[in-house]
Parts: sequence; C-alpha cells; structure tokens
Amino acid sequence: MGQETRYRIESRKRAGYENPGHYLVRECRIDGKRYTAAKFLRSGLRPDEFELREYIQKYAAELESRLEERFVAQRTALFSWKYLPPELAAELERLRYQNQVMHEVLSVDEAAWYEREFEYHYVHGTTAVEGNTLSLSDTVSLLEHDVIPKNKSLREIYEVRNFTAVAAYRNSHRGKVDFTFIKRLHKLITANILSEPGKFRVSDGFAISGCDFQLTPAVLIEDELSALISQYYAQIESGANPFECAVLFHYYFESIHPFVDGNGRVGRELLNYLLTRSGYPRFLVLGEKRGEYLSALRMGNQDDFSGMVSAFCRMMLEQRAETVRANMEEGLRVLREEKPRYVRGSVRKFF
Repeated sequence: MGQETRYRIESRKRAGYENPGHYLVRECRIDGKRYTAAKFLRSGLRPDEFELREYIQKYAAELESRLEERFVAQRTALFSWKYLPPELAAELERLRYQNQVMHEVLSVDEAAWYEREFEYHYVHGTTAVEGNTLSLSDTVSLLEHDVIPKNKSLREIYEVRNFTAVAAYRNSHRGKVDFTFIKRLHKLITANILSEPGKFRVSDGFAISGCDFQLTPAVLIEDELSALISQYYAQIESGANPFECAVLFHYYFESIHPFVDGNGRVGRELLNYLLTRSGYPRFLVLGEKRGEYLSALRMGNQDDFSGMVSAFCRMMLEQRAETVRANMEEGLRVLREEKPRYVRGSVRKFF
C-alpha cells in the first residue's frame, strides 16, 4: 500500500487567460491511486516562499477536508456493502484514510513509538479478555524490560511474554492467511503453555467459556477452515468490503474453534492481520470491553451479521478515531511547516 502525501505549488495555463494561475495542491497517493485537491491562489507573479507558507496555513484545512471527503466518497462507492449502513461505512472509510495519512506523515521515530504503545495495550487487552490478570503496567514492564511481576503464575507470564515472538512473526509475514500461518501463530502464542502448540484439536466435547458458539466437530476442522479461507479471498476478489469480510472471518474462525486453547488470541491476530493488509487500523479489545466484544460475536449466532459487523465497527471507531485523527493532524501540522516543494513544467495540456 504505497502512499505519498505532500503539498506543492503548481502553475497551470488557464483557458482564456494570458498568465498562468498558481495553485496550492495537496496530493495523496493511497493504494496506487492519486487523490488531489487544489486551491487557486492568484495569477501573474508566482508566490514567494513567505507568501506560500501563509497560503498553506490559510487553506490547508480546506484542502484536507476536500481530499478526505473525496476519498471517502470513492471508497464507499467502490465496495459491495452487505452489512454496514451507509453512515457507518463512511465513518469507517474516513478512519482508514486518516490512518493511512497518519502513518505517512509521522516520522519514523513517532510511528515506532505509536506502534509500540499500541502493541502494549493490544497485548494487555487480548490476554485480559481470556482472564489474564497482569495489569497494563505489568505488561509493559514484562515486554519492554523483561521484569517479572510478583505473585503471577508462569502461565500468565508466558501468555504475555510470548507476544514478543508473535509480533516479530506477524510483522514479517506478507502472504495470505493459510494453515501454516495459523498454526505458527498458535505455536508462538501458546509456547510453554500447551503440550502440543500449533496442532489442531482432535476431540470434541467442551465449550467456550463465556460464549455459546456451536463448535465444528474435530473431524471437519481442516475442511471448514480451508473453505473459510478460500471464501474470504473469493469475497475480497468479488468486491466485498474487507472490513466486513474480516469480521465475518473472525466470527467463523471462533465458531470452528480449531485449537484446544488459544483460539481467541489467534483469532484476534488473524482479524488484525486481515484489517491491516487492507489499510485499516488494528482492532483493540480491552479487558473492560470483554462483554461488549462477546455480545457482538453472539449476534452471529442469531444470524444478525449486520448487527455484529456494525458493533465491531462502532468499537473500532470508539477505540481509534480520536487518536488516529489527533496523530494525523499533528503530522500534517509538521508537514505544513516544512519547506514547500515547487513543481515546474506542470502545465495542463488542453488539446
């Protein structure tokens, strides 16, 4: 997902005018597509650097808003939406745009800090949902400094510590989801916890704590999981929205329940992998939101997939929208203060 974000001055020949017009142009390239918004400044003398900085400060907000609205309109029209109502679909694509711009305009150090802080909250949340009692500060100390918290079981410590290896593997993977990827994630997540990490279950006769999924019989796990993966990518190819498909994949993965333990943590890793591959932010499940998260999944058991996907979308917006926008705006503020780039020879061809 290549992306380039910038401001520049363009001088364009205008039909019926002798002198070229000078425009402030904001351009963003996302997923190989070019989005631009331009503001006419004046004709005649080209603005000098001091004037240009004033123009950027004056019109940047207008250009950003126009560019964002153009992106949202094109993205919402691009997909076949099956579950999200139009207003939620638009807000979701707005978040996607802001997330992509944020990662472009943040410095390398800022982006690394942001991802590191998110990872700490994510690991704390995804383990707390399963009953892990390490606090957020315990989680940070363990992952960042390998400080072992007091009065915690080895299982709880490994549940958190294992995510160092999980993150390294997840972040290096570039392929599609397949059995190898799923089993490797499970092996890393449950290392030093289960006797046979990375292996599908071979027995039935147990239930998921806190939820009422109808589990797939062990003998059908590979067939159903293979079908789920194939159908996910077929839906993406047909133009279905990737967020909707990722949430449905997560629900069906949990209902297949391919492992004896660790399905929730693996399932959330897969959900986030599919989301980030499509340009969306990662989904965060906080321990105090466990009930809301499980309630959303239960909607799938009643075939209320619109309600389920909408609930996941609202949770995503509640978690990420404010932070992503704040980081994007800060990055754009820095970008506006940098020396603008003049583009020569960018006169439009009329005939």
